Amino acid sequence: MIFTPTWSPANSEAEQVVDTIIDAIGIGIKGAVTRDKYKCVVSSFLVASSTDGGTVSVPQKDKDYEHYGVGLKIIKQVVTGMVEQSYISKVAISGQRLFYENDEGKVKSIGISTQYYIEDKLLNLGVLEEATWVETGRPSVLISKAETKGQTYNRRSLGKKRQKLTKKEMRNIFGRDLGTAVSGVSLLVKYWKGHPLYLPPAGNRAGRYAASATRTFHNGRMDSGGRYYGGWSGVHSNTRLKGSIDGEALVQIDLNASQPTLFSSLMGEVMEVGGSWEDLYSEMLRDLVILDSKDTDQTRRNKMKQVTVEVIGTGNILKQSPSPDSNVTWGKDDKVFIELGHTPVISSEFNQYRQMLHHYVPALSKLDSSYYNGAGFISYHEAQVMQETLIALVKKEIVAYPIHDCLLVKKSNQYEAIEAYRKVIRSYILRFNRFSRYNEIDITIPVSVEESGKDKVRIAGCYN
Repeated sequence: MIFTPTWSPANSEAEQVVDTIIDAIGIGIKGAVTRDKYKCVVSSFLVASSTDGGTVSVPQKDKDYEHYGVGLKIIKQVVTGMVEQSYISKVAISGQRLFYENDEGKVKSIGISTQYYIEDKLLNLGVLEEATWVETGRPSVLISKAETKGQTYNRRSLGKKRQKLTKKEMRNIFGRDLGTAVSGVSLLVKYWKGHPLYLPPAGNRAGRYAASATRTFHNGRMDSGGRYYGGWSGVHSNTRLKGSIDGEALVQIDLNASQPTLFSSLMGEVMEVGGSWEDLYSEMLRDLVILDSKDTDQTRRNKMKQVTVEVIGTGNILKQSPSPDSNVTWGKDDKVFIELGHTPVISSEFNQYRQMLHHYVPALSKLDSSYYNGAGFISYHEAQVMQETLIALVKKEIVAYPIHDCLLVKKSNQYEAIEAYRKVIRSYILRFNRFSRYNEIDITIPVSVEESGKDKVRIAGCYN
């Protein structure tokens, strides 16, 4: 596990364990704010050590912590004290650069991160098993550095993550825009701390709470991306929906076919749907007949959704073949189709689904690979809509956590949350249309509601 200073005690047992360790280390701490930083470091180490087996890796450079509320100096003090008290022990060869000779006789080196074993003395501390933790210290905003397509390809081939701008770089480049984004996240985190999201145990991890998130922007700009990522983001929805807020059961409110619907509306174009509709993907499939197909309705829907994801993700409405890592299995040979009541035609399965998507969502012709795609333009406006919705719900004293285009709220608040979400989207689109001088699209977007152990409920939308 990699150490990040983001955690705090969530119950009295956790407070007791943390205080025991701080007192044992014997660091003189002045002021509540400073003590909270030490508590954060100790708590984060305990969370990182809670996974059975392995070690905790602690990065040793100042830049590794510049986006967090605690720096390397305090982290080193705590780690040194925990080693002296035999709570942890350093892995012998870690934190070193090892040199070796490759097959060509050239000297190469590899760095090994500084790692620590968790000793029984730490695991046996008092009420540690009853301690629970809440994540409150994620960075508010991160912005990845701009890359050319070639640089992106090379980085991915090496298995490296995209580099982030430093705090100084973000302030110098974005100034007020950065401040606005940070303030928005800070307001939500302050509210969430009073109503943390409980995530039930998963695998060998204990149950824990989450109350902070990071808005992550893409490609060196603040009008690309901007989605929220918190401790709940990577949790499977089946597990997430078994969680709670203030002890109450949860529901997830999802925009149906969010990206094609949002893009069309922002571009001032309507989709080829009439009256009201619950599910855009199912609407498109009504006119697509595949002769001799044995696909179920759900398989056909999955294929239509996958085509949509790939087209919007690449920004290419003319994409002719599925990606190698496609989530569905496509027919290998050309197949016979009947499209929109016409005579049968022979074409690849993927291409026929793509053509149907283009017919129903003509605005997708405006996609491109540089900005007008899912990772850039669409995800930015999706995130801005989410930001406005979350703030609107805070004003109504309704707790909500974001998952891209979904809201996670208490079941008792679902109807107010649906109304607020749709109202924000409708207003946002109309404002954008007027600002861009596009046709005004007045839409009530279809949504679905999901809760643990029950079938998803779809609620129709319409053009007003």
